[in-house]
Amino acid sequence: MHRLSANGSSAVQTYTVQKIIPHSKFVPNSHKHDVALLRLNGTVQFTNYIQPVCLDLTESIWVEYLADVYGTVVGWGLTEKNRISDQLLKAELPIVRYTDCVESNPDLYGRLIYSGMYCAGILNGTSPCNGDSGGGMYIFRENRWFLRGVVSFSGIREGTNYCDSFSYVVFMNVPYYAKWIGTEVDAARQELLQATATTAAPLVSNRWGEKDTAHLPWYGETLVYRDVRYQQAGEYWCQVTGDNGVMHETGLQLTVTRVPIHFQQGANVSYAVYDAVVDNRRSSQFSFEITFRTNDSDGLLFHKPPIAGVESWSFALLLERSRLTLRVVPPGQLEKVFRSVKLNLHPTRWHTVLVSSYDGKGLMALDGQYLLGFEGHLMQHRSDRFFIANVPELRTVGFSGCVSRLMINDRVLHLEQDFIERINVGQCSTCSADECTADLCPGAQEQQSCINYVCSEGRCDGSDVLRPEGDCDLDSVAHTQGLRFQHYSYASYRSFLLVALTVDLQFQLRSTNDGIVLYAAEHRRGFGKFITIVAKAGRLELRFTTDAHLHTIYLESSVKLTTGRWYRLQAGYRDGYVYLQVDDELEVARSVLGTVFPTDRQLIVFLGGVRWQGFINRHKDVKQGLDGCVKEFKLSGLPVDLVDDMVESANVRSCQDQKEPKATLP
Repeated sequence: MHRLSANGSSAVQTYTVQKIIPHSKFVPNSHKHDVALLRLNGTVQFTNYIQPVCLDLTESIWVEYLADVYGTVVGWGLTEKNRISDQLLKAELPIVRYTDCVESNPDLYGRLIYSGMYCAGILNGTSPCNGDSGGGMYIFRENRWFLRGVVSFSGIREGTNYCDSFSYVVFMNVPYYAKWIGTEVDAARQELLQATATTAAPLVSNRWGEKDTAHLPWYGETLVYRDVRYQQAGEYWCQVTGDNGVMHETGLQLTVTRVPIHFQQGANVSYAVYDAVVDNRRSSQFSFEITFRTNDSDGLLFHKPPIAGVESWSFALLLERSRLTLRVVPPGQLEKVFRSVKLNLHPTRWHTVLVSSYDGKGLMALDGQYLLGFEGHLMQHRSDRFFIANVPELRTVGFSGCVSRLMINDRVLHLEQDFIERINVGQCSTCSADECTADLCPGAQEQQSCINYVCSEGRCDGSDVLRPEGDCDLDSVAHTQGLRFQHYSYASYRSFLLVALTVDLQFQLRSTNDGIVLYAAEHRRGFGKFITIVAKAGRLELRFTTDAHLHTIYLESSVKLTTGRWYRLQAGYRDGYVYLQVDDELEVARSVLGTVFPTDRQLIVFLGGVRWQGFINRHKDVKQGLDGCVKEFKLSGLPVDLVDDMVESANVRSCQDQKEPKATLP
């Protein structure tokens, strides 16, 4: 309906709202969980004028990677003349970073924004306004429109109740509510089935089919594929026949993405070439990450050759006799070689190697574990090209095996689309590792975290699925009584800006096992400086690591920790010192050069453990999370809502949950 007054148009369909389903935790005065679902009294008929929009419930709740991406907003809300528009209006608004939004109006956005929201706007008078609330922000990608956000609120003009079109608009972050949406839709579907059922349950048959295929792994309404292969992409359909003999048929398209690519060296070389990925950061900040598996102990993984006629660097990452070797050639200088210890690379496992140079300090890590650090830059040029697996004119052993993921400068490349040249490159037979491919733990071979504390699906450790007991959706008890962490748990939060990092919390141990209480890094992926607080050998220990993990400062509390008791932890950076204090003990402090973390960078702070995917664990002695509880958490002096302010979490539950693991008899 292009015109609001065009109610009689043949293109218009009218439905009444049968039921409004608000979020159970909606808080009117704070706009928290300002989202609802509407159940209509009929089925919408799609036409040339009425089309569905996609809802990607697997998308990350992070909006930082969408900063400066434009979304489309439409509505009939107030215009600049404070009148409802009869014409459907459209605006293109960029998503903005949390930092920019909060700093524009700390009194408004600083006290209201959490991970379930994001901001957008251009501050020039173009903005959603009164009457547009509840409308969507849509992003066009992959030739489809996706709903990313729902209009919630904005600033208001002084002395009025009208929107301030020169301020940012706050949207509800739809992927944050993935679990809630899925739960409510499933409940509505069950309610509909029950409402249409007779006293005698109708006979319903299901039959799945595929083009040219009669045998499919189906059970009832569900089609199940484990260990998906790219050959299984295609169109599937389902026929449902009721006891009245009426048959309904629906189809779906299975698309298989992120198919690993395969290199095989032999009489002909096998390699792929990708362009440089240089963003607005300084050219001296570089990171490269590749996930691979191979049967060989030697092979070239990555190579950046020098550029003819330009003063440029050359560097390469190789496997040499089961050791990872980084070779760097600065312009006009001799080659520098950095080599790891001998590694135990299993041919059936995926391994991820990371090389990073950050502010002149570099590191190498394998599968999240720190291998070595080095001093020096890995300089880039916009004309750089990156070779994977081999280089025709380079006299070295090429790589034979599979590559499933490639990331350069924090950007994940599409292996099948982003290349500029490929020679003798095939596809791997499977899409994932052999570990944990059951539907109980999707994507767990990469240890993907659960988003918005959707941890009922668990995560993986090797081939074991770790499922938390019972329902993992956190109720109001967790807000006040704290969160319960165990070996594979964590929760992450954003730090506050323009102030030094300090931590104030209460914690309780449930066992004497060593574990990570808190972790924060200068870079969102763990590069640069970072601070870790661990429970080790019955005491609390703070570790502040600088210079790409080359130097670490240790502080240890004198308080002997026991189980079942609450302790207060205070730590952080103040006046050139890092400090640690437990309860009323004398503060332990040590001077550090410069600041711990720049105050203009928003940090990700982990509680109770760490999501190690993409992060580097320097501490080989403490890898597991805290076995205990945390409550009354403050960052830089400001209180944090342990539930609503979560960015991500896995396997957490309320601290009062008494469903502890049962002890086993010897």
